[in-house]
Amino acid sequence: MQVSILKNKLIVAENVFDQNAYGIVAGEIDKLRPKIEPTYHGTDVILYRAVLDNLFPDRKMSFILQALPEILYGSAVLEQVEQLHDLSYTLMNKHHKFTTTLTEMRGDTDYRTHTDTGDGENWTGIFMSWIWYFNPHPEKFSGGDLEVPELDLVIEPQDNRLVLLPAYLKHRIGRPVFSNPEEKYYRTTINGFLTLR
Repeated sequence: MQVSILKNKLIVAENVFDQNAYGIVAGEIDKLRPKIEPTYHGTDVILYRAVLDNLFPDRKMSFILQALPEILYGSAVLEQVEQLHDLSYTLMNKHHKFTTTLTEMRGDTDYRTHTDTGDGENWTGIFMSWIWYFNPHPEKFSGGDLEVPELDLVIEPQDNRLVLLPAYLKHRIGRPVFSNPEEKYYRTTINGFLTLR
């Protein structure tokens, strides 16, 4: 796994899972797809989600729920996090709730600019957001980039890539364009948050 820092704010890790672990994750994602439900934003259905923490109260029943925390708290990531004040408190003190969701973008739409912290009375308590990209067939769609306007960053949804960012950063998802709209192939991520308890 190769880990780097972008613009002194984000951490990006490439080749997160080895071949064996990746195969197990892919198999679990296939089994979870029937459990994905639509999430509404205004009048449009933009995201479809399955909250793994709800589906697996005993986290030991999910390889994903065991493997991703090991990566986030592993030495390769923590060595970089120590350099970033925005993330170091969140990830290193472990006084937080860890949530994990399987998310798909289905259809011809994007996801508006937002933060994950909420605002004013709707503060979420989220301090860090993370996204792992599952894109084993990149030829089947383009776009769907993570865009962070204030840092002038565009991050492609490359397969087996993990991105960690402070939740207060405004970000959006560009419109994914699918090569065959009739085929059931979607922009798929496992993503989540660290929330103060």
